Amino acid sequence: MNRAFRYIPLAAVACFLLLACGGRHAGSSNSSAASGEAVKTFPMIEVPGMISDPQERVDYMAEHFWDRFAKLSGVTDSSFVKGLPSMAVKEKFALWASILKASGPAARTKSLASVLSKAREDSIAVLQRLMDFADEFFYDPNSPTRDEEIYLTYLDRLLDGPLPDEDLRSRYGFYKKLCSLNRPGTPAGDFPFMTPEGRIMRLYDVKAPYVLLIFSNPGCPLCASYQENLQKNVPLKEKLATGALKVVNIYPDEDIEAWEEYVRNYPPEWICGRDHINQLFSNNLYSLRAIPSLYLLDAEKKVILKDATYEEVEMKLYDIFFQ
Repeated sequence: MNRAFRYIPLAAVACFLLLACGGRHAGSSNSSAASGEAVKTFPMIEVPGMISDPQERVDYMAEHFWDRFAKLSGVTDSSFVKGLPSMAVKEKFALWASILKASGPAARTKSLASVLSKAREDSIAVLQRLMDFADEFFYDPNSPTRDEEIYLTYLDRLLDGPLPDEDLRSRYGFYKKLCSLNRPGTPAGDFPFMTPEGRIMRLYDVKAPYVLLIFSNPGCPLCASYQENLQKNVPLKEKLATGALKVVNIYPDEDIEAWEEYVRNYPPEWICGRDHINQLFSNNLYSLRAIPSLYLLDAEKKVILKDATYEEVEMKLYDIFFQ
Protein backbone atom coordinates (compact mmCIF):
# COMPACT_ATOMS: atom_id res chain seq x y z
CA MET A 1 0.00 0.00 0.00
CA ASN A 2 1.54 3.29 -1.05
CA ARG A 3 1.16 6.21 1.27
CA ALA A 4 -0.18 9.61 0.28
CA PHE A 5 1.27 12.86 1.61
CA ARG A 6 0.08 13.27 5.19
CA TYR A 7 2.25 16.05 6.60
CA ILE A 8 0.50 19.06 8.15
CA PRO A 9 2.11 22.02 9.95
CA LEU A 10 0.91 21.54 13.51
CA ALA A 11 2.16 24.93 14.59
CA ALA A 12 -0.17 26.49 12.03
CA VAL A 13 -3.03 24.36 13.34
CA ALA A 14 -2.31 25.51 16.88
CA CYS A 15 -2.27 29.16 15.80
CA PHE A 16 -5.60 28.68 14.04
CA LEU A 17 -7.08 27.17 17.19
CA LEU A 18 -5.91 30.04 19.34
CA LEU A 19 -7.56 32.50 16.99
CA ALA A 20 -10.74 30.64 16.11
CA CYS A 21 -11.81 28.57 19.08
CA GLY A 22 -12.49 31.30 21.60
CA GLY A 23 -15.10 33.22 19.61
CA ARG A 24 -18.41 34.07 21.22
CA HIS A 25 -20.30 32.26 18.46
CA ALA A 26 -18.98 28.96 19.77
CA GLY A 27 -21.59 28.79 22.51
CA SER A 28 -24.64 29.64 20.40
CA SER A 29 -25.31 26.07 19.35
CA ASN A 30 -25.19 24.89 22.93
CA SER A 31 -27.77 27.52 23.92
CA SER A 32 -30.08 26.15 21.24
CA ALA A 33 -29.65 22.65 22.65
CA ALA A 34 -30.51 23.88 26.15
CA SER A 35 -33.72 25.51 24.91
CA GLY A 36 -34.80 22.35 23.08
CA GLU A 37 -34.23 23.71 19.56
CA ALA A 38 -32.60 21.61 16.87
CA VAL A 39 -28.80 21.79 16.99
CA LYS A 40 -27.32 22.63 13.60
CA THR A 41 -23.64 23.01 14.43
CA PHE A 42 -21.12 21.39 16.73
CA PRO A 43 -21.03 23.21 20.12
CA MET A 44 -17.42 24.36 20.39
CA ILE A 45 -15.79 24.85 23.77
CA GLU A 46 -14.60 28.34 24.66
CA VAL A 47 -11.15 28.88 26.18
CA PRO A 48 -11.30 31.19 29.23
CA GLY A 49 -9.64 34.53 28.60
CA MET A 50 -7.55 34.19 31.73
CA ILE A 51 -5.57 31.37 30.07
CA SER A 52 -3.02 33.27 28.02
CA ASP A 53 -0.17 30.78 27.61
CA PRO A 54 -0.46 29.22 24.09
CA GLN A 55 0.35 25.69 25.26
CA GLU A 56 -2.09 25.93 28.15
CA ARG A 57 -4.80 27.09 25.75
CA VAL A 58 -4.19 24.12 23.45
CA ASP A 59 -4.19 21.76 26.45
CA TYR A 60 -7.46 23.23 27.68
CA MET A 61 -9.00 22.73 24.26
CA ALA A 62 -7.83 19.12 24.22
CA GLU A 63 -9.26 18.37 27.66
CA HIS A 64 -12.63 20.11 27.23
CA PHE A 65 -13.31 19.77 23.50
CA TRP A 66 -16.20 17.32 23.99
CA ASP A 67 -17.78 18.82 27.12
CA ARG A 68 -20.68 20.61 25.40
CA PHE A 69 -21.13 17.86 22.84
CA ALA A 70 -21.58 15.33 25.66
CA LYS A 71 -24.58 17.28 26.99
CA LEU A 72 -26.47 17.03 23.70
CA SER A 73 -29.26 14.56 23.13
CA GLY A 74 -30.44 13.24 19.81
CA VAL A 75 -30.47 10.29 17.47
CA THR A 76 -27.27 8.42 16.58
CA ASP A 77 -27.40 6.35 13.39
CA SER A 78 -25.64 6.20 10.04
CA SER A 79 -26.33 9.88 9.36
CA PHE A 80 -26.31 11.54 12.79
CA VAL A 81 -24.35 11.51 16.03
CA LYS A 82 -26.35 12.82 19.01
CA GLY A 83 -28.59 14.70 16.59
CA LEU A 84 -25.74 16.37 14.70
CA PRO A 85 -24.92 15.50 11.08
CA SER A 86 -22.30 12.76 11.13
CA MET A 87 -20.02 14.67 8.74
CA ALA A 88 -20.04 17.72 11.03
CA VAL A 89 -18.98 15.60 14.00
CA LYS A 90 -16.34 13.89 11.88
CA GLU A 91 -14.90 17.25 10.84
CA LYS A 92 -14.66 18.33 14.48
CA PHE A 93 -13.06 15.01 15.39
CA ALA A 94 -10.38 15.79 12.82
CA LEU A 95 -9.86 19.19 14.46
CA TRP A 96 -9.63 17.59 17.91
CA ALA A 97 -7.10 15.06 16.57
CA SER A 98 -4.90 17.96 15.42
CA ILE A 99 -5.27 19.60 18.83
CA LEU A 100 -4.19 16.37 20.54
CA LYS A 101 -1.01 16.25 18.44
CA ALA A 102 -0.14 19.74 19.66
CA SER A 103 -1.15 19.16 23.29
CA GLY A 104 1.01 17.97 26.18
CA PRO A 105 1.07 14.29 27.25
CA ALA A 106 -0.99 14.79 30.42
CA ALA A 107 -3.72 16.77 28.64
CA ARG A 108 -3.74 14.25 25.80
CA THR A 109 -4.19 11.29 28.12
CA LYS A 110 -6.90 13.04 30.13
CA SER A 111 -8.75 14.02 26.94
CA LEU A 112 -8.72 10.50 25.51
CA ALA A 113 -9.92 8.97 28.77
CA SER A 114 -12.66 11.60 29.06
CA VAL A 115 -14.07 11.19 25.56
CA LEU A 116 -14.30 7.42 25.95
CA SER A 117 -15.91 7.72 29.37
CA LYS A 118 -18.50 10.21 28.07
CA ALA A 119 -19.27 8.01 25.05
CA ARG A 120 -19.75 4.92 27.22
CA GLU A 121 -22.08 6.84 29.51
CA ASP A 122 -24.11 7.91 26.49
CA SER A 123 -24.75 4.84 24.33
CA ILE A 124 -23.15 1.97 22.45
CA ALA A 125 -24.02 3.74 19.20
CA VAL A 126 -22.13 6.91 20.15
CA LEU A 127 -19.15 4.88 21.34
CA GLN A 128 -19.06 2.96 18.05
CA ARG A 129 -19.11 6.12 15.92
CA LEU A 130 -16.27 7.68 17.91
CA MET A 131 -14.31 4.42 17.65
CA ASP A 132 -14.73 4.55 13.88
CA PHE A 133 -13.45 8.13 13.80
CA ALA A 134 -10.49 7.25 16.03
CA ASP A 135 -9.47 4.39 13.74
CA GLU A 136 -9.64 6.69 10.74
CA PHE A 137 -7.84 9.73 12.14
CA PHE A 138 -5.27 8.14 14.48
CA TYR A 139 -4.47 4.86 12.72
CA ASP A 140 -5.20 5.08 8.99
CA PRO A 141 -1.82 5.21 7.19
CA ASN A 142 -2.88 8.17 5.04
CA SER A 143 -4.46 10.29 7.77
CA PRO A 144 -2.73 13.68 8.24
CA THR A 145 -3.29 13.27 11.99
CA ARG A 146 -2.13 9.64 12.18
CA ASP A 147 -0.22 9.09 15.42
CA GLU A 148 0.39 5.63 16.83
CA GLU A 149 1.41 6.96 20.24
CA ILE A 150 -1.93 8.73 20.58
CA TYR A 151 -3.72 5.68 19.20
CA LEU A 152 -1.90 3.42 21.66
CA THR A 153 -3.00 5.59 24.60
CA TYR A 154 -6.53 5.50 23.19
CA LEU A 155 -6.42 1.70 22.85
CA ASP A 156 -5.28 1.30 26.46
CA ARG A 157 -8.39 3.19 27.64
CA LEU A 158 -10.66 1.51 25.11
CA LEU A 159 -9.64 -2.01 26.12
CA ASP A 160 -10.04 -1.16 29.81
CA GLY A 161 -13.82 -1.04 29.43
CA PRO A 162 -16.72 -2.69 27.62
CA LEU A 163 -16.87 -2.64 23.82
CA PRO A 164 -19.91 -2.45 21.53
CA ASP A 165 -19.07 -6.00 20.46
CA GLU A 166 -16.67 -8.08 22.57
CA ASP A 167 -15.48 -9.82 19.40
CA LEU A 168 -13.68 -6.54 18.67
CA ARG A 169 -11.36 -7.06 21.64
CA SER A 170 -8.99 -9.38 19.77
CA ARG A 171 -8.81 -6.98 16.80
CA TYR A 172 -7.96 -3.99 18.95
CA GLY A 173 -5.56 -6.11 20.99
CA PHE A 174 -3.72 -6.90 17.74
CA TYR A 175 -3.66 -3.22 16.79
CA LYS A 176 -2.17 -2.48 20.21
CA LYS A 177 0.54 -5.08 19.61
CA LEU A 178 1.43 -3.52 16.26
CA CYS A 179 1.53 0.00 17.72
CA SER A 180 3.83 -1.24 20.49
CA LEU A 181 6.50 -2.31 17.99
CA ASN A 182 9.59 -0.07 17.71
CA ARG A 183 8.21 2.80 19.78
CA PRO A 184 10.31 5.97 20.10
CA GLY A 185 12.92 5.49 22.81
CA THR A 186 13.07 1.71 22.39
CA PRO A 187 15.61 -0.38 20.42
CA ALA A 188 14.60 -0.93 16.81
CA GLY A 189 14.06 -4.52 15.77
CA ASP A 190 17.19 -6.01 14.23
CA PHE A 191 16.95 -8.08 11.07
CA PRO A 192 19.16 -9.50 8.30
CA PHE A 193 18.91 -8.34 4.71
CA MET A 194 20.58 -9.13 1.40
CA THR A 195 22.41 -6.45 -0.57
CA PRO A 196 22.35 -6.30 -4.40
CA GLU A 197 25.75 -8.02 -4.38
CA GLY A 198 24.34 -10.98 -2.42
CA ARG A 199 25.98 -10.04 0.88
CA ILE A 200 24.02 -10.70 4.08
CA MET A 201 24.02 -7.80 6.54
CA ARG A 202 22.06 -6.91 9.65
CA LEU A 203 20.62 -3.53 10.56
CA TYR A 204 22.81 -3.42 13.67
CA ASP A 205 25.93 -3.93 11.51
CA VAL A 206 25.50 -0.38 10.21
CA LYS A 207 27.59 1.94 12.37
CA ALA A 208 26.82 5.67 12.35
CA PRO A 209 25.74 8.36 14.82
CA TYR A 210 22.34 8.38 13.08
CA VAL A 211 20.67 5.93 10.73
CA LEU A 212 17.69 6.66 8.51
CA LEU A 213 15.90 3.36 7.88
CA ILE A 214 13.64 3.50 4.83
CA PHE A 215 11.24 0.78 3.76
CA SER A 216 10.43 1.43 0.10
CA ASN A 217 9.20 -0.17 -3.11
CA PRO A 218 10.41 0.27 -6.71
CA GLY A 219 8.13 2.59 -8.63
CA CYS A 220 6.53 4.12 -5.52
CA PRO A 221 6.01 7.84 -6.33
CA LEU A 222 6.31 9.05 -2.72
CA CYS A 223 9.43 6.92 -2.23
CA ALA A 224 10.95 8.64 -5.27
CA SER A 225 9.92 12.02 -3.86
CA TYR A 226 11.64 11.31 -0.54
CA GLN A 227 14.76 10.15 -2.39
CA GLU A 228 14.81 13.30 -4.50
CA ASN A 229 14.39 15.52 -1.45
CA LEU A 230 17.32 13.87 0.29
CA GLN A 231 19.52 14.21 -2.77
CA LYS A 232 18.69 17.91 -3.14
CA ASN A 233 19.30 18.68 0.54
CA VAL A 234 22.92 19.84 0.52
CA PRO A 235 23.45 20.01 4.33
CA LEU A 236 22.13 16.47 4.80
CA LYS A 237 24.11 15.20 1.81
CA GLU A 238 27.23 16.52 3.56
CA LYS A 239 26.29 14.55 6.68
CA LEU A 240 25.91 11.45 4.53
CA ALA A 241 29.33 12.10 2.98
CA THR A 242 31.02 12.37 6.38
CA GLY A 243 29.27 9.30 7.80
CA ALA A 244 27.39 11.25 10.47
CA LEU A 245 24.21 9.93 8.85
CA LYS A 246 23.66 6.71 6.93
CA VAL A 247 20.63 5.58 4.95
CA VAL A 248 19.53 1.95 5.02
CA ASN A 249 16.94 1.36 2.29
CA ILE A 250 15.05 -1.95 2.55
CA TYR A 251 12.67 -3.59 0.09
CA PRO A 252 10.20 -5.64 2.18
CA ASP A 253 8.20 -7.34 -0.60
CA GLU A 254 8.77 -10.36 -2.85
CA ASP A 255 9.17 -9.14 -6.45
CA ILE A 256 12.91 -9.71 -6.59
CA GLU A 257 13.17 -9.07 -10.31
CA ALA A 258 11.53 -5.63 -10.01
CA TRP A 259 13.84 -4.68 -7.13
CA GLU A 260 17.01 -5.87 -8.87
CA GLU A 261 16.05 -3.90 -11.96
CA TYR A 262 15.33 -0.73 -9.97
CA VAL A 263 18.05 -0.84 -7.30
CA ARG A 264 20.60 0.94 -9.49
CA ASN A 265 18.43 4.06 -9.24
CA TYR A 266 19.20 4.50 -5.55
CA PRO A 267 22.07 6.82 -4.53
CA PRO A 268 25.39 4.93 -4.32
CA GLU A 269 25.97 6.08 -0.74
CA TRP A 270 22.79 4.34 0.44
CA ILE A 271 22.98 0.86 1.91
CA CYS A 272 20.29 -1.05 0.03
CA GLY A 273 18.89 -4.49 0.70
CA ARG A 274 15.85 -6.71 0.50
CA ASP A 275 14.03 -8.94 2.94
CA HIS A 276 15.38 -12.18 1.48
CA ILE A 277 13.67 -14.47 4.03
CA ASN A 278 10.29 -12.68 4.14
CA GLN A 279 10.55 -11.98 7.85
CA LEU A 280 9.34 -8.41 8.17
CA PHE A 281 5.70 -9.18 7.50
CA SER A 282 5.53 -12.76 8.76
CA ASN A 283 7.17 -12.02 12.11
CA ASN A 284 5.63 -8.58 12.65
CA LEU A 285 9.06 -7.06 13.31
CA TYR A 286 7.80 -3.75 11.94
CA SER A 287 4.28 -2.51 11.35
CA LEU A 288 4.57 -1.78 7.62
CA ARG A 289 1.01 -0.85 6.78
CA ALA A 290 2.02 1.64 4.08
CA ILE A 291 5.05 2.46 1.97
CA PRO A 292 7.29 4.39 2.33
CA SER A 293 7.95 4.03 6.03
CA LEU A 294 10.80 6.00 7.63
CA TYR A 295 12.52 5.37 10.97
CA LEU A 296 15.23 7.60 12.41
CA LEU A 297 17.61 5.74 14.73
CA ASP A 298 20.49 6.82 16.94
CA ALA A 299 23.93 5.19 17.21
CA GLU A 300 22.58 2.43 19.49
CA LYS A 301 19.65 1.86 17.10
CA LYS A 302 17.12 3.35 19.48
CA VAL A 303 14.12 4.78 17.68
CA ILE A 304 13.98 8.57 17.51
CA LEU A 305 11.14 8.79 14.97
CA LYS A 306 8.81 5.96 14.04
CA ASP A 307 7.13 5.73 10.63
CA ALA A 308 7.67 9.44 10.06
CA THR A 309 7.20 11.64 7.02
CA TYR A 310 10.18 13.04 5.18
CA GLU A 311 9.37 16.48 6.57
CA GLU A 312 9.39 15.19 10.14
CA VAL A 313 12.72 13.46 9.58
CA GLU A 314 14.25 16.53 7.97
CA MET A 315 13.16 18.81 10.82
CA LYS A 316 14.53 16.40 13.44
CA LEU A 317 17.87 16.06 11.64
CA TYR A 318 18.18 19.83 11.37
CA ASP A 319 17.52 20.06 15.12
CA ILE A 320 20.22 17.44 15.73
CA PHE A 321 22.90 18.68 13.37
CA PHE A 322 22.40 22.43 13.00
CA GLN A 323 20.93 23.84 16.22
